[in-house]
Amino acid sequence: MYRMSHIALAACALALLPACEEEPPPAPPPPKKKAEPVTSRGDAASQPVEKFVYSSIGKRDPFRPYYIDQALEEEEKNTGRTLTELEHFEIDQLKLVGIVTGTSMPSAMVEDPDGVGHTIMIGTLMGKNGGRVKQIKRDEVLIIEEFRDPATNKKVASPVTLKLPSDEFLLR
Repeated sequence: MYRMSHIALAACALALLPACEEEPPPAPPPPKKKAEPVTSRGDAASQPVEKFVYSSIGKRDPFRPYYIDQALEEEEKNTGRTLTELEHFEIDQLKLVGIVTGTSMPSAMVEDPDGVGHTIMIGTLMGKNGGRVKQIKRDEVLIIEEFRDPATNKKVASPVTLKLPSDEFLLR
């Protein structure tokens, strides 16, 4: 048995002997190529790039449980009032296309995503979050939109402004 352990030890030493040799030095890295500057991009550079702006107003918090929001929405919807056409759209889906000022009752026209025009006046309800037209100026409409703050569960008033595009003509 003593001899068997010596033979096993010698076999292990012989198996590990090639691992003791020196390793060759690593090969040098390939030379780096210099980046060539881009002089033109053709048609892609001539097209204007639209800047994306994200608005979180009226959107659900993705980290809040769904059943809490669903219960609050059902509680608010049980007021017994039917929604107007403008209350089916988010405020940022509507486009301000015209304003009439200089009268005792200023009015404006907004266009929904379907291309249908709607006349609004001060006090008109619009938006999914209970927005109400507060003020109509020469080139913009101020809407106060209410929504529930997810952290405190209280209603918060948020001003939203719809501006008239600069290429539109104003009636004075």
